[in-house]
Amino acid sequence: MNTLSMRPGLQPILLLLVLLVGGCSGSSLSTTKADQILLAWSSDVGSPGFSRNCPVTSSLASPYSVEGVHEVPAENMAKADIVFKDFTYGYTADCSEINYSGRGTATFAHYNDGRWVLKSVEFDNHVWKFDEPKYASE
Repeated sequence: MNTLSMRPGLQPILLLLVLLVGGCSGSSLSTTKADQILLAWSSDVGSPGFSRNCPVTSSLASPYSVEGVHEVPAENMAKADIVFKDFTYGYTADCSEINYSGRGTATFAHYNDGRWVLKSVEFDNHVWKFDEPKYASE
């Protein structure tokens, strides 16, 4: 005899467990994955061609570190806490770098194909928002 037919109260619980476990396909946003996505963004923002033709004077060291990621599965999103160190995000008219050191956050959307897509980066009253999935995991 089928155990589930004997205990109808277990059917909704079993269905919930199947949905929860099925949704956990190993596609969490790790700090490494967030770092890789942010690297593409920071390379664009920190490059001289992003705002004007200026010579590169920044070091090649990573201008930030991802401290951690907080996922909100019910909203298909995650937020990453970032610490910036001498992050170049622009240039003045005379090609002087505009840098930032301090805390920031990045917001990611989780698409149903498994990709994590960068939606925004915020720090010190600066906000970059992305409508197109330009910066994403594979």
